[in-house]
Amino acid sequence: MTLARAGILGGVDGVITSFAIVAGAASGSLSTSVVLLIGLSSLFADGLSMGVSEYLSSRGTTARPVRQGLVCLASFVVNGVVPILAY
Repeated sequence: MTLARAGILGGVDGVITSFAIVAGAASGSLSTSVVLLIGLSSLFADGLSMGVSEYLSSRGTTARPVRQGLVCLASFVVNGVVPILAY
């Protein structure tokens, strides 16, 4: 069940964060290439941050902290790319 929690946490945060970044950059009348660059940069930086945070928070409470961190990272990136692709 903890892997599912890590996946849901990463996925929801990925969609919301990516949407906010892309919407904010687009509303600033930036070019499409700049908006996409900002969105993708944020996607990978925030995804890594979420994965590392999930790893650290689960390190003392479960036997699979690396797996949970990777699930959170992957879920963040897979779900977070949706608003960027929609743009």
